[in-house]
Amino acid sequence: MSKSKYDEVYAVRSVMAKKGVSVDTLGKVICIGKSAEVGIRVRGKIDYLVNHCGYVVVYTKQTSNAPNIYKSYRKLLSTRRQENAIDNNEDNDDNVDETED
Repeated sequence: MSKSKYDEVYAVRSVMAKKGVSVDTLGKVICIGKSAEVGIRVRGKIDYLVNHCGYVVVYTKQTSNAPNIYKSYRKLLSTRRQENAIDNNEDNDDNVDETED
């Protein structure tokens, strides 16, 4: 038997990078949307995940497969980044005022 070219983490990250494809690592489910552009290399990684790692492939009619938890997580990250940017600007403004006096 030949040595495998992939490991699970590499294959999952590569598949998740494709638009229209989502992977649930806890449930071991790969969801492929109607508009997903999946090429031969990604199909090979999906084949590895299904045959060697126990994943299941589900084809959906939705165009966007990102679960709501990922969307809410992204929204949370963006608000935190905005808050940090505001805090950093306030800190910089305080430092500027002290040096100008």
